Amino acid sequence: MPFEEFAKKLTRPTAAAYVTIQKRGVIGLNRTAFKALGEPKAVTLLFDSEDQIVGFRAAALTNEHAYAVRTNTKGTSYLISGTLFTNYYGIPTEMARRWEARLVEGDILTIDLKEKPASGPST
Repeated sequence: MPFEEFAKKLTRPTAAAYVTIQKRGVIGLNRTAFKALGEPKAVTLLFDSEDQIVGFRAAALTNEHAYAVRTNTKGTSYLISGTLFTNYYGIPTEMARRWEARLVEGDILTIDLKEKPASGPST
């Protein structure tokens, strides 16, 4: 019987941008979402409370309202400490949920909390 060599892969490749709001409010961006923002060192967090849309805009680390973007330990996604943000706006964080993200107004990456979260592994 012929053997097949296992090709270790950390994540399955995807062209879609995804944002995950993890348990306790940490926000994860997949590589595609991070690139769509221009691979920033920091972002500002935006919220449209009427339409329940979360937005992310690239920012300088020196911006007073900026949140640093860091690489996760596996180097496969990018993390933002969003606990204060999710608590302030009452965004549920009891379990991790992932949404497909869209770029709007040219530089704001958004997720619509009214949409059903995407299935599959989170970032």
